[in-house]
Amino acid sequence: MNTEEVLLKMIDEALVLDKTKEVIDADINGLLKVVKLSEVNDAPIVFVISNKWIGAYYLKKAEYSKALNYYQIALNKVNLHSNFSKEKFIIKTGIANSYLKMRRFKDSEKINLDLLKDLNSKSSNKEKDSLHLINSKKTILQNLGNVYLQQGKFNKAIPIIKEAAGLIKRSQYLSNELFNAAKVSSVFNLGSAYLLSGNAKLAKPYILKNLNFIKGQNKNLKTLAQCYGNLAYCEFLLKDYNSAYDYYFKSLKISKTNNYSDVTLITYKDLSDTYRKDKKWTKSINYLNKYYSLKDSIQGITVQRNFDKIRIEFETEQKEQEIIKLNQEKLLARQEKKILLIALFIAFLIVLFFMFIYINIKGNRKKETELKSLKIINLSQEIKYKKRDITRLALEISKKQELAKELSSHIKKLDVHIPLEIKTKWRKVGTIIQGHLQSSDEQKVFYENVDDINNAFYGKLEKHFSNLSKSERELCSFIRLGLSNKEISALRNVSLEAVRSSRFRLRKKLNFTSKDEVEVFLQKL
Repeated sequence: MNTEEVLLKMIDEALVLDKTKEVIDADINGLLKVVKLSEVNDAPIVFVISNKWIGAYYLKKAEYSKALNYYQIALNKVNLHSNFSKEKFIIKTGIANSYLKMRRFKDSEKINLDLLKDLNSKSSNKEKDSLHLINSKKTILQNLGNVYLQQGKFNKAIPIIKEAAGLIKRSQYLSNELFNAAKVSSVFNLGSAYLLSGNAKLAKPYILKNLNFIKGQNKNLKTLAQCYGNLAYCEFLLKDYNSAYDYYFKSLKISKTNNYSDVTLITYKDLSDTYRKDKKWTKSINYLNKYYSLKDSIQGITVQRNFDKIRIEFETEQKEQEIIKLNQEKLLARQEKKILLIALFIAFLIVLFFMFIYINIKGNRKKETELKSLKIINLSQEIKYKKRDITRLALEISKKQELAKELSSHIKKLDVHIPLEIKTKWRKVGTIIQGHLQSSDEQKVFYENVDDINNAFYGKLEKHFSNLSKSERELCSFIRLGLSNKEISALRNVSLEAVRSSRFRLRKKLNFTSKDEVEVFLQKL
């Protein structure tokens, strides 16, 4: 056996049915267990059937709200499966009956009319005579007839009940139990409809027919007592009071013996009304007192039952509230845990983010430091090369100046020996050389380069020794470049002795005793 078959067997074991397949009793806990197992094992048909039978059980127990709830659960599942049409019909019929018992007549009427419309639209001409369709239509018509009957709409109820009775005649190939049950129900409803509408003559044949049938079955004593009561009321309307008394007492005998207090109560009231019409006042008052006494007793029992029911519902609701509260606390705890995990995850992401930023900043700083270092190295290297170029340029200028001086000296010496006709030109050459000594483009470039690389140096020098002249600051830069006295004299176009004197004065201003100290200091500055 597969899981579905096992669960269906569990449903059969939990039910107590009569021969008409109507539920008498059920192991409700067993059915609820099957519902849970059907959900766990994904068995939708078992889920539908188990909820349907729970609904039928509560309908039998007159707990109509619960019945409606379980029928609705079953219907919701059925609507998800197109192949559960048979179960859908039974469930919707159960819902219609629940509404009828709750006196929600419009809701019950709507469902029955929808079922009838759906049945007529889906059935072909060949199918209209099938056992299933006849039985289904008969059930709908009987239920719809009861809806109108209980609302006092006899003009609507009677033709529908007659149509249902006609369908029962076409269903004689049903099992004896089902046929007899349907027949009794139909005849009983038709008799009740005529009786309640005040037409005693038409009601009496149906009531007698129903009475004889039930007496022959000798099973449903409550229905028999009700039939005697209906027949008595029929005789009362026909003003045959003696016949009415006879049937009332037969009804009372059965109802009192079997403790059918609801039937007894109605019979007491009808007897009081009959005696009053028959002008037997003492007996009328006697049965009226019995009626009120029994009514008070029933109401007392009903009140106690209602009280017990309310108490049970209250306790059940309390337990449900506790369960809801526990579930909410569990849900809250799960949500808090989830929020905590999310918060931790977000915190972790934030930490990662800041670590990433920190690493990036650190990396960028490192790169910046490296770039700065590289830049400083490059600048130092550039300054070094520039110093070398300046020194080389200084040497070249010095050599050229020495050569120019030497040439100028020789021209002056030879001037006396030069013939008069070329003396002017000869002296012009001497003037050009002398001009070169006083001004040279290379010297200008040289001084510009010296100023360029010594900008920062001049600033530091000014900071420490603000009393130095421009010529002395220039001399400091020459010494820092490592130029000799001879090179400085050539660059400045002054004598060697003048350079030595300038250096001596500079040393004194800088408060140094030897020239080496001055050179070291200026190199480090």
